[in-house]
Parts: sequence; C-alpha cells; structure tokens
Amino acid sequence: MVIFNGQLKIKICEALELKPTAWSLRHAVGPKTQTFLLDTYIALNVDDSRVGQTSTKQKTNSPTWNDEFTTEVHDGRRIELSVFHDAPIGYDDFVANCIIQFEDILHNGSKHFEDWIDLEPEGKVYVVIDLSGSSSEGLKRSPCTVNPLRPALKIKSLNPQRRENSISQIKDGASQKANEHSDRRHRSATHIPQLPLVQPVLITD
Repeated sequence: MVIFNGQLKIKICEALELKPTAWSLRHAVGPKTQTFLLDTYIALNVDDSRVGQTSTKQKTNSPTWNDEFTTEVHDGRRIELSVFHDAPIGYDDFVANCIIQFEDILHNGSKHFEDWIDLEPEGKVYVVIDLSGSSSEGLKRSPCTVNPLRPALKIKSLNPQRRENSISQIKDGASQKANEHSDRRHRSATHIPQLPLVQPVLITD
C-alpha cells in the first residue's frame, strides 16, 4: 500500500447520470418518482478526515460545480468523494460515492490525474487531481494479527511478600495432609480386629 505525504489539489468539475436512491424517494409520491431531481453536493474526505464539500446544485441530476480544494496530506492512502442530496428535513440522503487510491494515481510516476470516475451505485464524476510531495510504501494493515510469542492468558504476578505467603500456605497444606496420612496409617497398623476364639473339639470313636 502506497502512502502519500504532501499537498493535494483537487477540482471537482461535474457529475452525470446521478439517480436518487430508494431512501431519497421516501417522501416522493406519484409519477414524480421517475423524474425526481436531486439537490446535490459532494463531500470530500482524505482517509477519515473531512476536507470540505462543494456547493449545492438545485434540482439537477447532472450538476456542474468546478469547485477546487487544497489540503496537506499526511500518510494519505485514499480520497473519497460522496454525493449527497440536500434533504429539506432531517439528515441529507446518500446518493453515490467513489474511492480513489493514491497508489492508483502514482503507479505510473505521474502526479496528475484527470478523468471520469464511476460512482457506486449509479453515475460518474469528473475530477482533476494534482499531487505535490513524496510517496512511500506503507505497512499493509491486517484485519487480525496474532503474536505467537504472546501467551493466550495473562498471568497476574504476585509481589514478593504475597508470593512468600502463598508458598508458605502451600507448604503448610502439604505438611498437614502428610500428617493426616501418617496418622491414618498408624491407626490402621495398631488397630487389629479381635477374632472369636474357637474351642477345639475332641472326636472319639
């Protein structure tokens, strides 16, 4: 994964073929749902940081903005463009988005990108991107990393005094068990059950 450090300049020019989602149409009724026009803007993020957003274009599914943004990027991995419908009530509605990896811009040694980018689930957006800075190979993020040298269970260590007390308790317990075992053996050896005496019988012819 390539990471970028430096200055990002991006111009969000226009979008085409935007379509409202089912959620955007939740308040629309009648045949207007087939020709519903959006009030769209684009939110610009670099990784998880918001850079800004374009102006809102009213009632068009093919808006033109030509809005420019400049920002400093530190260990940047991706650029995200998210199209929203400016809803009159409540939260704004998601329409579409796309993600541009810095690696895809820099892979051929160029720091300039200008083209249409497909949006998901519908539409496309035209952007112009210029980078000024350096790039390097970053560490790949693993969803789950296990250290084989790390024990599965954490054993709580005792301070020296508590440790000595524990050892003494163990020794005392072992000594007590040994004494009990010895007593049982002694009682078993000294206690011999009394058997009834049998009188001899003299048999004569």
